[in-house]
Amino acid sequence: MTGNGSIFLTSNIDDTHVLAASVSVSAPTSVAFSRFTVPYREKGSSSDAKYIQLYDLQGYTIQQLRDGDFQIITADSLEEKARQEVEETLAYIFLDSDTHYNYVVRHMKKYPTVEGQTAITLSCRELNRTTGRPIVLIKEQEPTVPRQIHESSLVIKAHQRGEPLTPEEEALAIAAVEKSLQGLPDYQVSFAALLTIAVDLMLPNYL
Repeated sequence: MTGNGSIFLTSNIDDTHVLAASVSVSAPTSVAFSRFTVPYREKGSSSDAKYIQLYDLQGYTIQQLRDGDFQIITADSLEEKARQEVEETLAYIFLDSDTHYNYVVRHMKKYPTVEGQTAITLSCRELNRTTGRPIVLIKEQEPTVPRQIHESSLVIKAHQRGEPLTPEEEALAIAAVEKSLQGLPDYQVSFAALLTIAVDLMLPNYL
């Protein structure tokens, strides 16, 4: 955890798990990382800006938040501009709307892991390339919640950019994306956007 131990709560995944981004007091030094960083000041505050690092998303249990020494920041405490930027950035991460990025770890594909499990990638290609830490679902782990792992944990074969998902895996992945994006107050995932994911999964040229 960076900065002063603050985290930004992005999503309620289920009754016991949340997704949160790290918060830093320092601006990103890389243009690539700034694409996934949101500067903000809390409402009514005149203090220096802090930075929500949406490229660094971690899962927590409610108990971990209760036991940990975190300062928890929510969307309600942000100015409207920052809140909107968080929403747009999260939507880009999980919906992969910019398809000109070419990277071996693709959005909505599955890869075996070095531990013999199956990882379903939820994050966009640009995030995967920038961080080397895709957001995935590990099918064999319970609960099956989004988490970031290092791409070195994936078995990536030469000239193969992941395997297509089965219908059951598609449903699991789309449900996880929906939960990840619906966590922000007053923010609703566009059904059309999720439908676009489902259609893309069926296209043979989405390789």
